[in-house]
Amino acid sequence: MTKTLLLHGLGSTPASMVYLQQELEETFPISYNSHQRLDDSIAHVRQVIQDFIEPGEEFNLIGHSLGGLIAHHIAQHNEQVKKLVTIASPLGGSKAAWLLQYMVVGSPVFADLTTSSWYVRHIKNNKPPADVLSIIATEGGWSLFGEPNDGTVELSSQRHRIVTGK
Repeated sequence: MTKTLLLHGLGSTPASMVYLQQELEETFPISYNSHQRLDDSIAHVRQVIQDFIEPGEEFNLIGHSLGGLIAHHIAQHNEQVKKLVTIASPLGGSKAAWLLQYMVVGSPVFADLTTSSWYVRHIKNNKPPADVLSIIATEGGWSLFGEPNDGTVELSSQRHRIVTGK
């Protein structure tokens, strides 16, 4: 059976993934500091994968919000990722992050989540080799965004990597 690794979102913990862990077989949450720079989070997750997954062993990644962005980057550079699921992930960046990078002290991750960040441009230009499913959420949106959203991530950002047709 293929292992599935779970990545929580910003400001959350692996406890937010408990429901998925209970419902799916062979799932394992990965804990990381979601407020640090994305480079550091990605490096930490890569190290956990290296310690937990055997060379040549395929595995799946499921990431919520920021966790989906991290999972996407991992999948882009790891041929062992069989399936990637993102849930309400800011694959096109976050408009709110531009302001939050100046307002929230101690969370350098917001600079990495802006629509013009290197990470977002990298996602736009590089498709992962894995099968990808992006689950989009719009319930509980804020009117401040001017478009449907889940209260944090805009619809356009969640749909950023979706390609229709062949």
